[in-house]
Order: sequence, then structure tokens, then C-alpha cells
Amino acid sequence: MKRTFNLKALLLALLTVMAWSANAEVKVTIDATNFPDANFRNYLLSQDYGIDGTLAEDEINSLHFMDVADKDISDLKGIEFFTALVSLYCDNNKLTTLDVTKNTTLRDLFCEDNQLTVLDVSKNTALIWLECDGNRLTTLDVSKNTKLERLYCHNNSIKGADMVAFISSLPQNATEFRCLFCVVDISKDALMGNVCTKAQVAAAKAKGWIATAWNENYETHYEGNDNLSGISDAVFSSTKTAPVFTLSGQRLAAPRKGINIVGGKKIMVK
Repeated sequence: MKRTFNLKALLLALLTVMAWSANAEVKVTIDATNFPDANFRNYLLSQDYGIDGTLAEDEINSLHFMDVADKDISDLKGIEFFTALVSLYCDNNKLTTLDVTKNTTLRDLFCEDNQLTVLDVSKNTALIWLECDGNRLTTLDVSKNTKLERLYCHNNSIKGADMVAFISSLPQNATEFRCLFCVVDISKDALMGNVCTKAQVAAAKAKGWIATAWNENYETHYEGNDNLSGISDAVFSSTKTAPVFTLSGQRLAAPRKGINIVGGKKIMVK
């Protein structure tokens, strides 16, 4: 018996398969491939949305806040799946890299006290608050973050031409509201790497930004420091009168790069 080829039926079947595929829910498995860091993975598995070992599309779309601070996490790979995040707290971990280029809805990013050497926030155009202090950054570009209002970047290693470029990247603020950026830490004997001169502070002010310094538990107004050795103003003044020695006890005419003993205290000059 000769069989007839029913093109209409074939097309209908094909369309049915395509419609089913389009409506099939995409799920992300919480495994070592997608989330290689065990501590990050275990955190996700302990949450209501991850208890079944997978992330459904509606769960991803409804997750706007994540706090993985103080979790001993070394790798946050997999954070790119959470494309609806508005606030991410990943501070006080062991991160050496952080890719948030897919998290374009972020308004708050707190990644301080890690080991980051690079931070790319060029895709995070909705960012309002960035806290990235206590890392190992030598450069920072926030030119794409036109909504930024608060920026904490003290305790990094931004100085010289890199500080000039960083301040040049600050978005222009044309409102009466002054944006704040905490650029150095004056709560310790030596600054933690960042050096921001008086001229650079003035350049930031011209763009509508007020420079501040971190002092233990609060911020204070900062006028800039023209002492490019990286020592705080107070310590720099003390070196003019207090005796300066090396660790081996050799007296110096002035502090040198490395650890110095100034007035009986260890001072790091970078």
C-alpha cells in the first residue's frame, strides 16, 4: 500500500514541538560546574529557592537581594545567573575576581574587604552605592555609573596618574545634592595605599563630589594630602621631630620605603 506524505500534519507536529520547547522552563542546576565554590554553593542550597538543587526561572527573576558576606567564599562564579539582583553583599570574603557584568540591575554593590585587583562596573549603569574598600585595586573607572551617589574606595592602592584617571571618571553631579566618596583611611598610622592630593580633591569637588576620609567608625571631611610618600599628614609631621630608625636600629635622616620606627612606632611607607 502506497503511503501519502502529509506535509500539513508534519508542519503541525513541528510547530507543536517548537511551542513546547519555547514554553519549557529553563532551570539552573546548583552544582560544581555552575557554582565551583563549595561555600557559595552550600549557601544557595540552604535557601528556600535552592533547596531542590535547582534554580527555576521564576526564582531567578524574583531574587533581588543576596547577602553572602562573611562566607569564606573564594569564587563567586555563578552570580551571573542572578540577573535580577538589585543588592549584592559579598564583603569580607576571599574573592580575587568578581564578574558582575551580567548583573545589570544592581543598585548596591558591597564587595569590600576582599582581595580584588580589578573591578569592572562598566555594565552596572544603575549603580547608586559602591563599597569596594579594603581590596588591592590600583585603578577604578566609574565613568559609566552615572547614577552613583556613594563610593567607598579607601584602603586600596590608587595613586598618582591612576588617581587622576579615577577622579576624572567620576560622573558629573549637577544637582544640589553632593555625592560622597571615601578615598583614604586616616584611622591608622599609615594610609592604606590610596594617595589623593589637594588638587585631586578639588577636581572631584568641581564635579559635585565631596571627598571624605574613614576614621575608625565614621567619615570625616578630607582636604587632600600632598605628601606623596603615602604617610598620613599627622605621621608625616611627626617625622620632622621624632627620631626615625630602621627595624635593625639604624637611625635615618627621613623615613624610607618599607617599615620604619618613628617615635617608637612602626610606620609603613609605600
